[in-house]
Amino acid sequence: MNNSSTLIITASIIISALIVSFSNRYQPSPINESFVIDSWTGDIYDIQGTNLEQSMPNKNNKVQ
Repeated sequence: MNNSSTLIITASIIISALIVSFSNRYQPSPINESFVIDSWTGDIYDIQGTNLEQSMPNKNNKVQ
C-alpha cells in the first residue's frame, strides 16, 4: 500500500465515524415519542425543540 491509499482509507474511516455519531445523536424518548433525548448531553427536548432541561432548573435538587 502506498501513502495515498492509506490516507484515503483513514479519511473515509474518520468521515464514516463522524456521520454515524451525528446521525445517532438525537434519539426519540422510549417513554414518550413527543420528546427527544440528546444522547451526547442527556438534555431532553419537546416536539418544538424547546430544551426542557433548562426550563426545570431544580431537577437535580434532592429532597432531604
